[in-house]
Amino acid sequence: MSDADIIKILNSCSALLSKHIGHYSHAFRGDMGSGLNLLAVLNETQSLCERAVKDNRQRISSIHHFACSGGTLLSRCLASQPNVALLSEIDPLSPIPLLRPDFAPYDLLRTMQTGPRPLGSEDVEDIFLNYLKSVQDHAASSGYRVVIRDHTHSHFCMKQSPDERPTVRDILARAFTPLSLVTVRHPIDSFLSLRKKKWVMFEPGTLEEYCNRYMLFLNRYSGIPIVRYEDFVDEPDAVARKMCGLLGLSYAEDWRSILVHVRLSGDSGRSGDEIRARPRRPVPAALVEESTFSESYRALCDRLGYDPKIIAA
Repeated sequence: MSDADIIKILNSCSALLSKHIGHYSHAFRGDMGSGLNLLAVLNETQSLCERAVKDNRQRISSIHHFACSGGTLLSRCLASQPNVALLSEIDPLSPIPLLRPDFAPYDLLRTMQTGPRPLGSEDVEDIFLNYLKSVQDHAASSGYRVVIRDHTHSHFCMKQSPDERPTVRDILARAFTPLSLVTVRHPIDSFLSLRKKKWVMFEPGTLEEYCNRYMLFLNRYSGIPIVRYEDFVDEPDAVARKMCGLLGLSYAEDWRSILVHVRLSGDSGRSGDEIRARPRRPVPAALVEESTFSESYRALCDRLGYDPKIIAA
């Protein structure tokens, strides 16, 4: 439970007690009617607390971004905040484990999916949510807030059409009340890194197709607050505080001292814990030309507030 939740409960309790404070002196002089009033106040206070705890367990935070867009750094920032349990690169419907069934003796879901009787997508979602409910209950009992970091690449940047399946947030919303945010980076920077990593898994592997899928992603997450990676590196503390507010997390002024100790999967960017803008990777002339004719690229830059002009290396 965050500090904001506790303050809200205390304010509600204070208002109730203040409303009936005039009865306290009578209650302790044997005034049964006033005593019953006091008991009612205490019962209502207990009910408020129980309802707040239940609401807190139903809330879950989630962050969504494309690969190579600075999402790991932003997620590490969240993981550095007080009492946060961040689960990195989660997508129960990801096809990647089926393409690369690595050794994972602790992963019952993967074992079932790669076995002789694989599950249907709805069964996968049900098992995933039941498991996540147990994780959420344990975290809430221990005073932690769960943050799900979506593996968005599995949904929007594979060969399959993104329209064929629900988003991770859609799945979460079946059992929880998600508090979510989307993070983005200039599409040229993320696309360059994606190609360097050889992670272009969609066809055709063009900038136009990449930006088209990026737009589909934004459309599926329409209405969710967006945070730009570039704004974060310019003003880390202000943006970190904003992200915590959006996700219902407590904010720690000294989070950067914790950041250096937080390591997450998917850290594909350039190494180093210093938060600063990095120079753009060299842009091939062919990609500059492609950007000139890509309607989706220009529309995406306009939508996210980025300058579409780029210069060849």
